[in-house]
Amino acid sequence: MNKILKSNIKQDLIIIDEYEFTDIAAEFINSEVYMKLANEVHHGISRLKHSFKVAKATYHIAKSFGLDYRSATRAAFLHDFFFNDQMLGNINKMQKYKYHPQIALLNAQKYFYLNEKEIDGILNHMYPLTPNKPKTLESMTLNLVDKGVAISDHFSVAYEYTKKLTKKIQMLIICL
Repeated sequence: MNKILKSNIKQDLIIIDEYEFTDIAAEFINSEVYMKLANEVHHGISRLKHSFKVAKATYHIAKSFGLDYRSATRAAFLHDFFFNDQMLGNINKMQKYKYHPQIALLNAQKYFYLNEKEIDGILNHMYPLTPNKPKTLESMTLNLVDKGVAISDHFSVAYEYTKKLTKKIQMLIICL
C-alpha cells in the first residue's frame, strides 16, 4: 500500500516503495531464460537493460497515479521478451515492430503467468505502429514509457559515439 506523506503542499505526496519494485523484478532476475536478454542488442543497449528501464519508469508512473502498478510493471518487464533468432529470416524494421509483440507474448506466457492487463500491455505496446490500441491505463502507460525510453536509449548511444569520435579527432589533431 502507498505511504502518504502529509506536508504543506496542496497535494499529498506518494512515497514510492523501492522494495516493491525489487520484489516484482526478482521474478525476472531469477529466470534464467529471461536473463538471456542481456545478450540481445536493442536500441543500442541490451534488451535486458532497456526492459528494466521501461519497467522502473512504468512502476513509478503507475504507482503515482494509483494504477495497478504490479501488472503494469510486469508487462513492462515482458514487453520485449523475444530473441533475435526468433525473428523469421531477414525481416525489415517495420515487420519487427509489427510482429515482436506477439512473439514476446508467446514467450511470456510460456514462462510466466499473465493476467489480462499484462497481456494487453505486451501485445499493444507498439501502438500506433501496430493497429490495436492499448485497452487499459496500465497498457497506455507502458506504451508511452517505452517510446520515451527508446528515444532516450538512442540518444545516449549517439552521445557515447560522439564522445568517442571527438576523442579520436582530438588525437588526430594532436598528432598533426
